[in-house]
Amino acid sequence: MVKFPKLYTLQPINVFIGHSNKDNQYAHNFFLCLKNIVPFVPYMAEYYTNPGEDYKERIMMQLEQSVFIIFLLTQNGIDSQWVNQEIGYAYALRKKKKDPPIIIPISSKKLELKGLITQDSDDLLFSDDVTDYKWEIYNVILKIRARVINGFEKGTFRIRVTCPACHDKKENLPFEFEADFPSQKTLDRSILANQITYTVSCPQCHTKMPLDIRTWFPIKQPESTKSETQNKS
Repeated sequence: MVKFPKLYTLQPINVFIGHSNKDNQYAHNFFLCLKNIVPFVPYMAEYYTNPGEDYKERIMMQLEQSVFIIFLLTQNGIDSQWVNQEIGYAYALRKKKKDPPIIIPISSKKLELKGLITQDSDDLLFSDDVTDYKWEIYNVILKIRARVINGFEKGTFRIRVTCPACHDKKENLPFEFEADFPSQKTLDRSILANQITYTVSCPQCHTKMPLDIRTWFPIKQPESTKSETQNKS
């Protein structure tokens, strides 16, 4: 049995997203969400290509540097030669490295899994609809939090937020800030109450912004509600 390490959260946590290029939009949703959480550093091969670079060497290097490795095993992913090679290399790293990577595969109960990842594999998450990815992202973050020291406590992670109402005073750009990631107890209570919204306030203009607790993407508000919020602030 592989013994997974606990981590310190003051360092970047590299997360590799393995997927078929036919599932780029599906993978992109994971990338955007994880990118907005400090200290996650997600990696999708499509976004980090350099002319003349050895693509294979880059993939291997990123797998070696990653603490968490997510595999999106749709039928496209299962059929992808690249994804299967990445899986093989990731499992080889688990035997080779002192601090082995934590592999989180996502697939469907309807699909046949063969090889190193099967239906009874550790940390396998099931999904039957790639168009409704929000709870998958939530469960991936839950698994990551479980592996991090104080991962379930408020403030261990941070959420990067862009305010829609004000600009940076030094540059003519939307104002960005970081908010505390809530404790898992807070999120559990919200889910029990069928509430998926977590509201943060801009420290500069005090505009309140509702975020989806599954993805940490902003929830679009009706124009009338937006106007009322901005007028109050």
